[in-house]
Amino acid sequence: MRQVEAESDELLGLTGLSSKRMNYAGTLGLVDRKKLELARALATKPKLLLLDEVMAGLNTAEMMEAVGFIKKVRDSGVTLVVVEHVMKALFGYGGPRDRAQRGRKDRGRYTGRDRIEC
Repeated sequence: MRQVEAESDELLGLTGLSSKRMNYAGTLGLVDRKKLELARALATKPKLLLLDEVMAGLNTAEMMEAVGFIKKVRDSGVTLVVVEHVMKALFGYGGPRDRAQRGRKDRGRYTGRDRIEC
């Protein structure tokens, strides 16, 4: 049981939810609920994690906070597959990306100057 608590504390620290440890999930704000969902997924110790529309409903400040957290997850060695329509959020992830657009795959580094048509 202590190992489970230690792992939980580690995930809460990674997500920045340590101070809200005793809160019910329903009392958390949108960003914190999204972090909690990611922490639950990370508790399974995945090698690959699919993130689908994680930025939906977030304002710019919340989005930047979420990008910082997702970078921590990526840096921990978890491979991420991100499905996202908020393109400016994707530019914040850094590193190489594969992009699928209209059924075609394109690989490379993209910046905010790139034009992406949907």
